[in-house]
Amino acid sequence: MGFLNKQLKMTAQEANAHGYFFRINGQNCKIMAYRGKESHPVIPAYINGKPVRAIGRKAFAGFDIKGVTLPDTIRVIGDMAFFKTSIERLELPGDILKIEQRAFRLCRHLKEVILKP
Repeated sequence: MGFLNKQLKMTAQEANAHGYFFRINGQNCKIMAYRGKESHPVIPAYINGKPVRAIGRKAFAGFDIKGVTLPDTIRVIGDMAFFKTSIERLELPGDILKIEQRAFRLCRHLKEVILKP
């Protein structure tokens, strides 16, 4: 559960097919919601050539995921982004700037958080 592929790139159609709903704002992309079927989703580093910089509010909330692979492009994890998921272990990119309130609230299985260099 880590950085399996820091540079995973997807087109908008591929991202939607994998269950990602996102917003492109200028030169950056933000994951707004996940409705895929993976128990360990791998968030793309780029969608349509734009770096994925943020995970939005409640993007994965309540989803039955055991883990998530974050790309090294992520800078912000939004409020309640992973609220009430089954994540057990998490590796954060060293360049993360902000983890908003309650991002991991009620993640009762979360036992280990690693900040990568």
